[in-house]
Amino acid sequence: RYWLRDLSTDPRPLDELLTASERVTGFRVPDSSELSGASASTGLLNLRSRLTPEFIENEYQRNPDNWYLLLLKGRREAALDQHDDAIATLTRVIEQQEPEPSSELLLARAESYGQLHRPGPAAADRLRGTDLDSADGFAVFSLAMALYQSDPEKALPICDVIEKRGQNPQSPVDAIFAFNASGIRAVVHAQLGDFDAGLADMEKFRGSLYFPTLANVVPDIVGLFDYSMLGMHLAKGDQEQYRAICQQQLFDPVLQAQPGRVLWLARACRMSPDALDDFAPLAKLTGDIVQQQGGNLDALQIHGQMLYRAGRFEDARQILAAAMQQIDALPENSAESRDSRATPPVWLALAQQKTGQTQEAQASLQTGLERIRKELAEEAVNQAPYGTNWIKRLTLRLLLEEASRELGVEISMPDELKTEAR
Repeated sequence: RYWLRDLSTDPRPLDELLTASERVTGFRVPDSSELSGASASTGLLNLRSRLTPEFIENEYQRNPDNWYLLLLKGRREAALDQHDDAIATLTRVIEQQEPEPSSELLLARAESYGQLHRPGPAAADRLRGTDLDSADGFAVFSLAMALYQSDPEKALPICDVIEKRGQNPQSPVDAIFAFNASGIRAVVHAQLGDFDAGLADMEKFRGSLYFPTLANVVPDIVGLFDYSMLGMHLAKGDQEQYRAICQQQLFDPVLQAQPGRVLWLARACRMSPDALDDFAPLAKLTGDIVQQQGGNLDALQIHGQMLYRAGRFEDARQILAAAMQQIDALPENSAESRDSRATPPVWLALAQQKTGQTQEAQASLQTGLERIRKELAEEAVNQAPYGTNWIKRLTLRLLLEEASRELGVEISMPDELKTEAR
């Protein structure tokens, strides 16, 4: 709908950068005469840092019909990880446009709701903002994934839509995500507590002729589905199959070359101390990712967890303490870490116990328990009616059971963690 031209790094005054045919929709650049003649086909200059919040707000007050200005402001706030601010900005203009707000506004707000782990409102916005007849494959896939947590029954027919579109794809994106339909359906069944149906769909997904292509094009999504598959085997009590798949994937050269999939495999393997015969190779792979992606906090704490599983307890303690310190320094609603922010103290407690810091371990465990109960209570509201998703419940329960054994203390298991089914 819009063309973009980036002017943010050009040092010349804006007047000198604009040709006679270029227009900025509905507002003046700070040091030039007003550019008129905007229409639906005009471009929008991507001024980035020059479009300060104050400038956008002033221009919006001058021209309140130009809702795209607030969309820019909301996207800027989201890009800065200020998702609460982004939601407030976007809600302001959405309410003005009711009962038919722009789909761009709804989908932008859905992104920020998703980053704040609020799948209910994210799914509601995606439902309103996604035209199933015209949306691209990724948009429909995003809708199904939002519904997966908030309203899984509604996600199943969206999976059917994705699959049908793949039979007559309008774009390569449609074709790629059509092969994802079985994978999405699998995690939806798991959310509903039907792990047998979930594993049957996952087998269909992984057995597709197009699975290797999908693994190369969107490896992070494939990693997420593999993580879910391994969780389903654990939830069913099929430890033998769980271990066999973990072992096989660890030595898959394609997976080893994809950092996102390596981290998802580590998330799956950390759930059980018996997942692998030897955790050292996985600790090496996660350590390489930390070296390559120094600012990746998830990679840092996962690496610490793999060091713990590999028996390198002092190294694990140091890494886990550093990761916890950095995660705790993030704003409360930061999306920089996608893993639970409640579990780092529990992992640190395990490492402290192994290195003889028993009093510190008890204190860290209590901190973790308090955070877990708080997180579960918040998710019961934000992710109603299903609350915390099935695989997080499984992960937390297994971790707390291990902490109880290792620290020799009785832990009162929160009700939400007593079963994966809902």
